[in-house]
Amino acid sequence: MKHIMVLGSGCKSCKTTCDLIEMHAERLGVEIDLHHSGDPDLMRRYQMRSMPGVVVDHTLVHCGGLPDQEDIEAWLQDDAC
Repeated sequence: MKHIMVLGSGCKSCKTTCDLIEMHAERLGVEIDLHHSGDPDLMRRYQMRSMPGVVVDHTLVHCGGLPDQEDIEAWLQDDAC
């Protein structure tokens, strides 16, 4: 199971990022534990420079803007994240 957290203020981009991750996980048959957090301490801890941020298994993999389909699929399928 992949543990994924979307970090951000809860704006439309954050919600869309969550929706995209859920959609691709379902399509690929990957079990995920997806959460959203607006906690500024977490954002500082992961040294985010822009929102939304995506953390997969405790590693920041994306910052700013909507992630591409290819990126999401790589996060979901990569055991190294």
